[in-house]
Amino acid sequence: MIHTPLNNIENIKDAVFLAGPCPRTNQDWEDWRTKMVNELEKHGFSGDIINPTNPNYDTNDNDYYNKQCTWETTGLNTASCIVFWIDRNDEHPALTTNIEFGIWSDRCPKGIVVGVPPESEHCGYIKWVCEKKGIPVYETMQEVAQKVVSRFNRLKERFFTSDTHFGSDRHLELSKRPFANTFEMDMQFISNWNKTVNSNDVVYHLGDFGDFKTLKKLNFGVMFLLTGNYERDIKEIKIDDPRVIVTNKLNVNIDDEYVSCVHEPLCDDNSNFFLYGHIHEKGLVKRNGLNVGIDAHNYTPIDINTIKFYKNAILNHYDENVFTDWVGIK
Repeated sequence: MIHTPLNNIENIKDAVFLAGPCPRTNQDWEDWRTKMVNELEKHGFSGDIINPTNPNYDTNDNDYYNKQCTWETTGLNTASCIVFWIDRNDEHPALTTNIEFGIWSDRCPKGIVVGVPPESEHCGYIKWVCEKKGIPVYETMQEVAQKVVSRFNRLKERFFTSDTHFGSDRHLELSKRPFANTFEMDMQFISNWNKTVNSNDVVYHLGDFGDFKTLKKLNFGVMFLLTGNYERDIKEIKIDDPRVIVTNKLNVNIDDEYVSCVHEPLCDDNSNFFLYGHIHEKGLVKRNGLNVGIDAHNYTPIDINTIKFYKNAILNHYDENVFTDWVGIK
């Protein structure tokens, strides 16, 4: 599927946003995106494309610029990968591209792929930034397409998160989340999720998902949604997404050992290891458990290897001071 302005961006699958200079309205200039889409298809790419080129841009509508920028912001955040193809010249200086590259090279360098053809002008600083951040710079569309396709060709993985509370003004305020509003919060969460989770991965969400309409904007193959305290308050949970399995009990096999997944961290059984949420950023570990809440992990789902890392550290390597309550100095 190719998503174009200003259509709603949803029902996403491993989407790639094509960032770079756009043709101006009514200009006779071939948009490079057509060639890039063909190159991606030739290399077996089967995900979605988010194409910001807008041949119907209405210069007479004073609010259209805001509509276009909002749509592009949604696309950049919803995408799993952002391709920057910077074919710059005096006629097409790619000024907006400069800003977008600056934002995303700092915010999510692993989520971008950069291509700069040899004839592109005034790209020295962009190449310098890429070198400092360890971002490869490719000179051909073929190289870019190969890199993008390899991003989605990894094996299926398992991810864990909790307490996203999509669309919740209350939790934006109570959890002191550093966003100006719920739109900005949701966009950050969606971006981190989609640039981490592929469309064939399994997600274990340990409750309090929030607005279920957000599901249409998220990558995953299957989600096991453990009912949190907010879901339990709903008389009948209606989720129009066959990928989601709602459950009130969840155990996950990790290296032939079952780990208990719960919402509230009432983990008194020391014979077992627990994954939990509910408390947001308040406390990362217990003697027998790990908080997988999104507030505790840079607002990003965590993979199975991160679970194993913390489980091993909690059970074998953290010293007593990590868990001992403060009792004061006598």
